[in-house]
Amino acid sequence: MLNREKILLLLDKLNLPKDKYALGTSGSLVLFGVKDEANDLDIDCDSVLYDSFLEKGYKEWIYYPKEGHTAHIIDLSEEIQLIRKAELNRLDIVEIDGVSVYTVESVRRFKEFLGREKDLRDIELIDKYLEAHSNG
Repeated sequence: MLNREKILLLLDKLNLPKDKYALGTSGSLVLFGVKDEANDLDIDCDSVLYDSFLEKGYKEWIYYPKEGHTAHIIDLSEEIQLIRKAELNRLDIVEIDGVSVYTVESVRRFKEFLGREKDLRDIELIDKYLEAHSNG
């Protein structure tokens, strides 16, 4: 399991250019304090960064999260996956401790899209976090 400290250490070692990636899903939730640990790290990146890992000899595989959708993925390690994105939506990305991460709201939208049991559990945690951190 990856806690905040381990996530920051792993990302520091990768030394990815901040404008080329965003930490997604559970990793982002850990850095925001929504969750204590993540099983793995999903890192969305632009095509330039993704292709640089292919050129280094990393192998790509395809994941089909929902009908009509595909994700191109490189396993950087057992616990880190790089995911090609045609475009990173900068409006959904913030920086925490030097790491580019998706906002809690954008992670919630993605988890809602996936709709798996583990995503529904995360949505409950996200909703509690958002309620506790609302300005209302």
